[in-house]
Amino acid sequence: MTGALTALAALIHRTTGMTVPPGRETALRLAVGRAAPGLEPEDYLLATRDPVYGPGLVDRLIDEVTVHETSFARDMPQLGTIDWRALHRAARAAGSDVIRVWSAGCATGEEAYTLALLAISAFAPGTPPVDILGTDISGAVIAVAETGCYRPRAVRALEPLLR
Repeated sequence: MTGALTALAALIHRTTGMTVPPGRETALRLAVGRAAPGLEPEDYLLATRDPVYGPGLVDRLIDEVTVHETSFARDMPQLGTIDWRALHRAARAAGSDVIRVWSAGCATGEEAYTLALLAISAFAPGTPPVDILGTDISGAVIAVAETGCYRPRAVRALEPLLR
């Protein structure tokens, strides 16, 4: 990698813990181009040091290098094996009446919402004793997840009852 790309990869690592391997130079250069069209990596690196605009540029670069892959009902055979009632018993044995679930790297939230739908189904007709936390390193995708609004195409893999 060039000096600027190496420094940007190090910045990403310091900020997020993610490693951009040397073989991903082209992908990192393209990410810089999407984050700030027309700006070369050297100039982008300098701009990230600006106390006012720099943090936003770092966030935009992180948004560009992260994978935002998610969908409703993704890996349903795996998710379908969750025994919600057994988890509830285990939570109670541990002193809580609530099952706490963390969907790390949830992107736009489809996995977290799928887990919620499955929990609702498992505890129907009552309220599920489940607290689901969806997180992602990308603020942009979390903003989409918070709206909870999806087009028909996004929910097409869900059974009609779950839609």
